[in-house]
Order: sequence, then C-alpha cells, then structure tokens
Amino acid sequence: MTRRSTGFLGLLPALVVVLAACNAAATASPSAASPSAVASAAGGGAGASGAAALTAPELVGTAWLLGDLPGQVLNDVRPTISFSGDGTVTGDGGCNTFNGTYTTSGANLTFGPLATTRKTCGDAVDKIEQAYLAALQATTAYEITSDAKLKLTAGATTLTYSVQQ
Repeated sequence: MTRRSTGFLGLLPALVVVLAACNAAATASPSAASPSAVASAAGGGAGASGAAALTAPELVGTAWLLGDLPGQVLNDVRPTISFSGDGTVTGDGGCNTFNGTYTTSGANLTFGPLATTRKTCGDAVDKIEQAYLAALQATTAYEITSDAKLKLTAGATTLTYSVQQ
C-alpha cells in the first residue's frame, strides 16, 4: 500500500506561483518613474567620489511618517501614509485610519476621495487630523528629497514625511 503525502511539499509549486505574483504586483507603480528615480538616472545622486549614492526610498511600498504639518504641533500624534502600486493609499490621521485612491503623473500627485473611520480622540488630536486630511485632499505634487524625505505640496502647505521605522 502506497501512502500519498499532501503536506507542505505538495503545496510548494502553488506557493511559488503565489509568491511570484505578489512580488510582481508589489513592484508595480502607477507612475512611470518617480522624481527620485529620474534624478538618480540623470546622475544627480552620485557623490564627489563618483560612487553611486544610496538608493532613495520610493513613493510606492514605503511607509511614511509625518514629521511636519505647518500650523500644527504634532507632539505624540504622528499621522502616516502608504502608497500601493495599484493606485490605493492607506494611512492613519492620528486618530482614525483612512484609505482611498491616488494618481501620479511625473511630480504631480492627487488624491481621490478619502474614506475614514469615525472615532473621536479629543479636540487637539481631532484638529490635527482634520488639518492633515484637508491638506492631503489639496495635494497637487510630491517630491522625494536627497535626504529621503517625502514632501507633499498642497498650495502653500507642504507636508514633510520621513521613512517610518
């Protein structure tokens, strides 16, 4: 009598296909090239020694932590944002989570309507979150700087993020 095994090794070929598909989806980006990639390709990232600079973070696939929201004191409130390659965005406004869509074209970036949960966390936190979400909705451009900061421009307001650790 022969015993047939359907354990982990039996599932290995299917797992390889799923992982390969996930990897391909994770590298997709709604924009042809990020401004940082364009700058690197143009040679703008090389140091005086001619050595290649460290690779700047990409808009897609990086978790970003807000460090500056003009007109607001963040203290312990740290809003976040993450961009997916499928044109969706998720984040935390300091109290509530949000999600929605975004589009890029070169250095231009705009958000579609953002949906949020509806908790209340006190006047100070709620005020920061409202200002943050309003600035996101007004965003028209983005830049990833040579010091690995993401800057979203919304009129006279610039939101500045660092890579979330």
